Amino acid sequence: APLDDAYFALRKGDYQNALVLVMPYAENGVPFAQYVVGAIMDGGFGNPDHKPDEAVKWYQRAAEKGHPEAQT
Repeated sequence: APLDDAYFALRKGDYQNALVLVMPYAENGVPFAQYVVGAIMDGGFGNPDHKPDEAVKWYQRAAEKGHPEAQT
């Protein structure tokens, strides 16, 4: 349910809340959550606050765990 809540926050443009909800999963090694954090920080989902260096770190973590989109 927290990941669903993060998705709904993203849909509303509430990027900070989405990060708060998904970050614990990302930090605990969930590849999908790591990918989502990377995407948010990469300006995905319409986020205007781009942090490309942080995005690369999260994409890399997800890719190392086999997340296909992160690997591309």
